[in-house]
Amino acid sequence: HAALMRSAWIGEPPKEAADMMKVCQEALQVSLDAIRPGEACEVPHIACQKVIDRAGYTENFKKRLGYSVGISFAPDWGEGAILSLNAGVKTELQPGMTFHLPPALRIYGRFTVGVSETIVITETGYRALGTIDRNLLVV
Repeated sequence: HAALMRSAWIGEPPKEAADMMKVCQEALQVSLDAIRPGEACEVPHIACQKVIDRAGYTENFKKRLGYSVGISFAPDWGEGAILSLNAGVKTELQPGMTFHLPPALRIYGRFTVGVSETIVITETGYRALGTIDRNLLVV
């Protein structure tokens, strides 16, 4: 299995939530586009942060873009020698590394929207482990 985040809204979402979701989708895609072996872990985070900053949501995103996951992090996927996709992390991405990238935007006390993928670094970029549509589900 792999971590996966999708957002759903019951009823018509407020414009602000729909706009924020579009920013999350764009931030995830530009982050994925920046991933390739040899790049520093901070590169996809910086690409994500630029999208969020340009949209005016800097204060709604106070976290790293992603973190390493895998079976070697006992007792769960997030402990041990976790590696962050974050500003200042210069460790190079290498084939076989696995990360969960969950860009999410929050208005505390009101809502959170976000979208994520778990990916494996390949020889030329990445392979997403999920196949579920990334759009905001409105029910």
